[in-house]
Amino acid sequence: MDKDQLHQFLQQQENAGIAALHARGYVWYQSEWLPRLRLGEELLATHTDLLADCWYLIGDLHDFNGAPLQAIQAYQQALAYDEDVDGAYRELAYLNELVGNYPAALDYVRQALERLPGPEEEGVDEALLEELREDLLELQAAIQDSLNYTVEPYLTPENEGWNLSEQLAQGDFKAVVDRAKALTAPSSTVLQCLARAQGALGELEAYQQTWEQIAQQSDPVHLGYADWFYLPEAVAEAPAFWAQIETLAPRVQELELSTHETLETHYGATQTVSELVTALAQYHRYTLQNDAEGLARLRKQYPKWEAL
Repeated sequence: MDKDQLHQFLQQQENAGIAALHARGYVWYQSEWLPRLRLGEELLATHTDLLADCWYLIGDLHDFNGAPLQAIQAYQQALAYDEDVDGAYRELAYLNELVGNYPAALDYVRQALERLPGPEEEGVDEALLEELREDLLELQAAIQDSLNYTVEPYLTPENEGWNLSEQLAQGDFKAVVDRAKALTAPSSTVLQCLARAQGALGELEAYQQTWEQIAQQSDPVHLGYADWFYLPEAVAEAPAFWAQIETLAPRVQELELSTHETLETHYGATQTVSELVTALAQYHRYTLQNDAEGLARLRKQYPKWEAL
């Protein structure tokens, strides 16, 4: 791949955005995206705006996957290439607050406010600008309160799911497996992290066994972006996996989707999370089994769902 091809590849992925990058999954991210970005840092060193945008995407990816510390590093790398990536300041403010780095969070939110465009600048939507300003001022006030009253952060070191998510983002999958298996009564959250690590390692049988274990639990389940990111393609093409997800549906309290946005957009306010999970699982199962009648029933129930 020459420089022009490399530049075109990175630009195309950057233009496609975070949803497209996330939807490609871990294997593609590790085997295609990261090596080419690293090569781009060598061969396209003068294209700092593009490299900054690429690192911003990685920050979004880690944020989606519940690894704020790794996301912070990626956003900081984006700013190292281009200090005018204004969105990074907002993300860094929020993420530092999340993990209790309140002084850093306060500094970043102040910088984000200072970098807001003036209403007189060309192309500025004044309503959106004012909404963003209010959001940042609200965040600034919350951070200041946390500093003043020594508020415990949302994420603490005792949060096992967070610890494992950070290790996943670092690629330390063996450590995740060892740590999760060492627990005598792991929660579904911990088992999901274990499955993600097994998926990344290509341990398909172990991955499926872990999801069987999750199905036998009774605690609430959060199906997050990371579950889809680390889902092995071979498992995603197995109807039995989606049957397991359908079985889990009554226990799912939160659902995050990196694809199927129209299902969430059009029906998130009228359907329960359990109903959305059931619909998602049935869609994949019916598609894989070429079940035309099942898909027709879904199409009738969810006419605005673009996948149907």
